[in-house]
Parts: sequence; structure tokens; C-alpha cells
Amino acid sequence: MCEAPAIKEFEHWKIIENEYPYDAVAKVSHMLVPKRHVHAHVFLNTIERNELECDVTVEIIGDDYDAMQWNTPKAQTHPSHYHIHLLTFRRV
Repeated sequence: MCEAPAIKEFEHWKIIENEYPYDAVAKVSHMLVPKRHVHAHVFLNTIERNELECDVTVEIIGDDYDAMQWNTPKAQTHPSHYHIHLLTFRRV
């Protein structure tokens, strides 16, 4: 994840392609990851957390994606790097 090319970059975050997309429900399946390698959201520093909450989500929610999804550890395919799924749902 750390080396994955960015679709879009912020100062401390980047959006990347999901290696295991949710094709059944989403036509777009990206992931938002911190540029610094952290295992869980509790390890984000204040600057990373502020950028996520104040800048990143405001810019991407509603414009490019339908939902942000945080998986529990049980469902994570990449448990060693914190990430948030960004989805645009398929319309039936």
C-alpha cells in the first residue's frame, strides 16, 4: 500500500486502487490510506487525523464517492496498514 501509485494525493493521505475491489456492489472501489505506515486509526498523529477529518473527507464525500467504509480487523484484507474504503455503488 505504501508504494501503490496515487489516484489523488493530499499532504498526509492518498487515494489508491483497491487490489481486492468490491465488484459485486461497487463500480468504483478505492482506498484512502495514510502515507505514513500505521496499523490502526489510534496510531494516527494529530496532523493526520485533522487532515482526514477536516480536509480529506470534506473534499471527497458526496463528490466522488457514495460511502466511506471502515472494516473491522476480522474483515480486513490488509490488516497491517490502516485504510478506509471509498465506494461508488452500482445503480440497478
